Amino acid sequence: MSNPPLQFWHLGVGALSMLVIGVCFWVTRLGLVRSMAVSAIRMCAQLLLLGLVLELLFEGRVWWWTVLFLLVMIVVATRESTQRLRRRLQGIANLVVPFVSLLAAALPYTALLVLVVFRPQPWHEPSILLPVFGMILGNVMNTVSLALNQFFQNLQSGRHIIEQRLALGHEIAEITRGFRVDAARTAMLPILNAMAVTGIVSLPGMMTGQILAGESPEQAVRYQILIWFGIASGAGAACLIALHMSLRAVTDSRGRPTRIFERPE
Repeated sequence: MSNPPLQFWHLGVGALSMLVIGVCFWVTRLGLVRSMAVSAIRMCAQLLLLGLVLELLFEGRVWWWTVLFLLVMIVVATRESTQRLRRRLQGIANLVVPFVSLLAAALPYTALLVLVVFRPQPWHEPSILLPVFGMILGNVMNTVSLALNQFFQNLQSGRHIIEQRLALGHEIAEITRGFRVDAARTAMLPILNAMAVTGIVSLPGMMTGQILAGESPEQAVRYQILIWFGIASGAGAACLIALHMSLRAVTDSRGRPTRIFERPE
């Protein structure tokens, strides 16, 4: 069964529910109305623009266009992963840490899937490479953001304890182990929760899209399992890399976490 083409007024039907929630937030003075509106407008504009760009990429199938688009995705994800953090690293480290974490976590598994499982011809087929990379990168970005936010918060709140233990001769890595464990658990919790209820409570986007496109449910499930493995392993790797790099970037020569600055409200 083919799905009917969507018109713009169909999108308005979907947006109506978000409008109702926005009005409820405004009436109850819970805030977030402006953030919800800006996010919705950005999402619509970005996706509509993406549709036009992907049309050109799919038709042209030029490898360096695809690679350039991947780089743009990484750069934007790097910025967004720290954009809303209350506390940040000072200087260029604020961008280097998430950039390296995202790139090292999302790229290897994407390459593994594309080159070993999908094996498109040519290898840079954008209709395969970009969706797979985007699904993994988006989830990894959220993990990095949560990990850094929790870790920096723990460092700030435990600053006096850190200084006391440093004075007693303890190493900063030993002192902050509990902080990093807490940050890793906080960051990985959404991924683990989503994996635990996939197939019972939620039907993931990729699997749903394939079923709606006419793919057999069995094949759609197998593809979704592959993607979930990539999301979970990428998120775990990104969490480890980000916490390790941020610990080194945040401490001075005496091991004190002095290279965090707090954004004003």
